Amino acid sequence: MKAILYGFTALLVLSVSPAVAQKSKTSNAELAAKITKLVKDLDAADFETREQAEKALIKIGKPALDAVTKAAKSPSAEVQIRAKRILAALMASLRNFEYVDLQKKANLKLTESFHDFEGNDLKKLPQGERVLGGVKFKVGPKFVQLASEQAPTFPEKAIGIAVGKTASQLHFLHATGWGSPSTVADGTRIGSYVVHYEDKTKVVIPIEYGKDVRDWWNWDDSKPCARARIAWTGSNPAADKYADQAISLRLYLGTWKNPHPKKKIVSIDYTSTNKTICAPFCIAISLEQPAAGAKK
Repeated sequence: MKAILYGFTALLVLSVSPAVAQKSKTSNAELAAKITKLVKDLDAADFETREQAEKALIKIGKPALDAVTKAAKSPSAEVQIRAKRILAALMASLRNFEYVDLQKKANLKLTESFHDFEGNDLKKLPQGERVLGGVKFKVGPKFVQLASEQAPTFPEKAIGIAVGKTASQLHFLHATGWGSPSTVADGTRIGSYVVHYEDKTKVVIPIEYGKDVRDWWNWDDSKPCARARIAWTGSNPAADKYADQAISLRLYLGTWKNPHPKKKIVSIDYTSTNKTICAPFCIAISLEQPAAGAKK
């Protein structure tokens, strides 16, 4: 009886396997064709078609990586821009990010006018989970704005931003108001992040103008920062018409490698020196753990 059952099972496997294999080949071919079409749609005449293609390729994920990598070298500037954004999102999806909630300490809305100019806001900054500068952030409706000599009504510190997790790296989406090459020298300390560990020890991460952030209004034609890079650019009505010139906006990505990755971080304090005109502000903070299987 066992022999009969074994023979029947083997026959069933032999009869089913070719069909399953054919279906798999068909599915792979269909996916490849879909990816090819979506890449082509990145250069479609219709804006909505381009947007939907970009979102669909990000959703497909790793199988689209090769095609999107080739698209990043396309002669079309539109395709290049979108392909690079997709690549950043796909690469970020392979990393292990978690978010720090700033909302309990936040004191300004993205939609509010601030820094003494009507229409000077961050309405165009996309909210929710976003990949900015290759890092996943969760942008909430509010952010933390600190004080300076130019902005005395804001708080000097945001103490006890809750974390409660370990991290190999911290990523900051931030910038400052009231700063320019003519008013603040590169290397000037304008604030800090203070990382508090569970064992009561702490590490201070300095924020220096020109090294970690610059003014969020692009007064200096995107002059580079020594320890940071621009993660987002945008505009608002105030900057668009300031002194009859359009000035773009920018936010910076700062990354700090944690010297104590196995220690739990209890909280972070965000502070301004309050001794310059620079008023630092933080939009979001992300934690990163090594990806599964990564070498330590």
